[in-house]
Amino acid sequence: MSADAGTTLAAAISQRARFAVAARSAPLTHEASVLDPGLLKSLRHHLLAGETHYPARPGMPELRERIGARLPAIGYTSRDAAGVLVTASEGESLLVTLLALGMVPGGFLVARSGGRHQSLMNWLGVDSGPDAGTGTVAGTARYREVDSPSERGSDASEESSGAASEEQSADGSDGSAPTIDATGGLLFSGYSPAEQLSAEHAPDPLPPDAPRNPPDTIVIGDLSSLSGFGPFRLGFVAADPEVVQQITKWKQASSICSPGPSQRAALWALGVRP
Repeated sequence: MSADAGTTLAAAISQRARFAVAARSAPLTHEASVLDPGLLKSLRHHLLAGETHYPARPGMPELRERIGARLPAIGYTSRDAAGVLVTASEGESLLVTLLALGMVPGGFLVARSGGRHQSLMNWLGVDSGPDAGTGTVAGTARYREVDSPSERGSDASEESSGAASEEQSADGSDGSAPTIDATGGLLFSGYSPAEQLSAEHAPDPLPPDAPRNPPDTIVIGDLSSLSGFGPFRLGFVAADPEVVQQITKWKQASSICSPGPSQRAALWALGVRP
């Protein structure tokens, strides 16, 4: 390798490292880092029972079922386990989704600039902005960061429609580019106390006139709002099972699966006990 090539490679790696450092999550508070004694006992039980290797690659089925069953409460299509992938974070959910959609590198996201995953997009070489004129039909998707039910209501729907119109006029597509909705910790926000939850617990349905999102929307998010989840972190992708299957291939290639203890902690927070 020539000296020039080595310098260029080192500069590229350094730039990506800076992006990664900039995207680090804020440190946990002391309260968030303390494990509930009951959760610790549950984790010990499962580890001693032999759960010391990889769990199911897309995620534990019982956790995926609970995530999928909760989706209608925030305006999305309900999914069974086959339509949900458990990831390490919302950021990883976006990463593997963009990879599966063939957008890395050189893809374009029709989105508001400066979102919480902007550093990740920069690192991947995925451009973003309100105008899809620089993108192609194959490498363009619509992306929204949805932080509250009101933002995903009429204003968000109008924003999505506007983005679709811009895409139609800019790249000549028919508006069929996939839509990715990042929901943050919204999924389990305001959920019932953990001890009252079960696999049969269903969220209250949205009012008939409440806005609903298209069934082919790819939904990503995290489980940060789960009460009792402690210092653990997980994310998810929910979509049509065929789409999730393609995304799962990239999840397996990058990290095989999400940690078993983290998934057990999420199930414990959802009321599942040994």
